[in-house]
Order: sequence, then structure tokens, then C-alpha cells
Amino acid sequence: MSWALHRVVCHPADSAWPGFWAPKAACERKVVEIGFGNGDFLLALAQDDPKACFVGIELSITSVTKAARKVLQRGLDNVVLVMGDAAFMLKEAFSPGTFDEAYTNFPCPWPKKRHAKYRLSHGNFPAAVSSALKMQGVLEMTTDSEPFAEEFAQAVSATGAMTVDLFEKNPRRAVRTKYEGKWLAQGRDIYRLRFVKVDDFVLPSESEGGFRMHRILSVKTSPAKAISGTSGGEGAHRYFLGEAFIGDDGTELLQVITVDDGFEQRFYLRFVPKPDGVLVKLDECSQAFRTPAAKAALAAIAEVKIQCADGRFIP
Repeated sequence: MSWALHRVVCHPADSAWPGFWAPKAACERKVVEIGFGNGDFLLALAQDDPKACFVGIELSITSVTKAARKVLQRGLDNVVLVMGDAAFMLKEAFSPGTFDEAYTNFPCPWPKKRHAKYRLSHGNFPAAVSSALKMQGVLEMTTDSEPFAEEFAQAVSATGAMTVDLFEKNPRRAVRTKYEGKWLAQGRDIYRLRFVKVDDFVLPSESEGGFRMHRILSVKTSPAKAISGTSGGEGAHRYFLGEAFIGDDGTELLQVITVDDGFEQRFYLRFVPKPDGVLVKLDECSQAFRTPAAKAALAAIAEVKIQCADGRFIP
């Protein structure tokens, strides 16, 4: 079954993405869960409402793989999973006002002060999820940490787009996560927050979608080895050009790592010899967003000059 995971797990930078995320022709409701873990909560919602479309966003490849297998085993055709950072994906992969509902169950509260920057209450997440919701759309968050619940409520309310509709202790929910049931059995308190979008807030995209796989740019001579190990970029948008690999047919692969305000991408560029030069394209096994750092890396590749044995430089 693992060979069929691509039917469920999608990369929003892929050119086929617009048709993937909404697998049914008409969605009565569009729902996203951020950090779906083992996927049981998301899949329970999807089974209960086959006319709705569900998207799960998760950083862990293990969690994504396990949940995708469950989707296939249960024959669900209304679920799509995305692996990546939710704050970035909500802003770059979906149009503003896409979702009717958003859920995040028990995100890590990162209780230590030095780890505060990792909390969902910090950074771009409150603004990104607010932008991704429709007017009157609902965000629900559950946690076992009261201080985190209070901080999260303040952070989301501070966007000006969302208002707190509910702050409930030990709620009764039709669908519970694995750890929710376990912690309630241990006598631990659970807090549920619900927000409603009341302002037409939009967070603009910065990445311009994904790269076309078949062609990115053309150069006269492959610069892959010459630029391997170099870095560049500006401010929060940085890139590193890693090791270059060469095949028997003269094709080269160059590893590229980019970071845009905390969002990291790793992908390979393929340099293919042609009669009139070298074609540079995204490797078939890679997907990448056209972020400022990724575009800066490509600009650096296009501008490099190769020194010939006779001392001449070829652009």
C-alpha cells in the first residue's frame, strides 16, 4: 500500500496541487487540522462527513506516513495530507478565506522560556490561520496547559481578525484524541478555545507558488561544482548550495538549502547538458516553493562565470 501514498500525501509546490487538495468536485465544508499526529481525529471527522474536504498539515514524516496508510485502508477520498510548517503552508498553499474550520489539538506548549519562539502563539501562525479562514470561520485549539491557552488566546485575538467565542475547561467532545482521553483519565484538566473570524483579514503570499519542474533556467556551462559550498541571501532569506554530484551521462545534481524567515526547504537542481548549453531544472524527486531565498539561489547560479583553461570566463 505504501506505493499509493502519493494519492494522499501532496506537496503544494507541485504543479498538480490545485486539483489535489480538494479531491471531491464539490466540498460542502473545508476543514484543516494542524499537527494531526496519528491522524485519528482528522480521519474521524472525515468519515463522519464524506461531503466535506479535509486537509491535514504535519511536520513529522512518520505521522504523515501512518496517517496516509489509514486514509487508504479506510477508503477515504476526502482527505489530503501535507508535510510542512503550518504557518508557511497556510499562507502560501491556500488562498485567503479557504477554510470553514481549523483545528489544532494539543500543540506542544514549549513551557521553558528559552523555547517560547517555538510556540504556535509566536511567529506567523496566528496571522496565517486567521487569513486562511473564511469570514465567520472557526478555529479550535485544545491544550492541557492553562498558561499556554491564555497566551494563545491573546496572540490570536491580537491579529484583530479573530475573537474568542469559547474558553472551556474539560469540554465534552464527540471526537477526542488518543492523549486527550488518556490525560482526562489521569485527572488532568483540558482547555478548549474557539475563535470566530470577524474581520476580512488577508496575509499576502510571498513565494509565488512552486517551480515548474521541466525548466528553470539555461546557462552556457554548468556552474554546479564551481558554486558548491557557497551561500548567500539577505536578512531572513538565506541559501546554501551544497554538494554537487555528477553522473556517467554528464548530468549534475546540486543540493540547495533555503531558509525564509524560519521556513526551510531542501531540494536538488539537475544540470542537463544540451547541444546549445545546460538546462537547469528541479530534480524529479524534489518540490520547492519560489521563496525569496530560492529565487536568490537561482539568481546566483545564473550569474556565476566559469573560468576556462585559457583564462577566459564563460557566463
